[in-house]
Amino acid sequence: MNISFEIISKGSLLVHYHNKTALISGELVFSPPVFYADLSSLIYWQPPYEMDAISQSEKSDIISFLISQNTGTKIVFD
Repeated sequence: MNISFEIISKGSLLVHYHNKTALISGELVFSPPVFYADLSSLIYWQPPYEMDAISQSEKSDIISFLISQNTGTKIVFD
């Protein structure tokens, strides 16, 4: 599975899934370090795939991957 991510701001997380990118909005708190990801923002890919909806299978892969990461910042989906 080719997935990576980066927290790009206090309110945004960028996910790279194969050759596509998704932007997840949320809220980063620092003590303890947790990114509260808004599940409802995981709907469409970023350009040039903005007309393609993110499938349920792709969402499951992304969520499972993010939850399993041990980077020092916990990711929680709301």
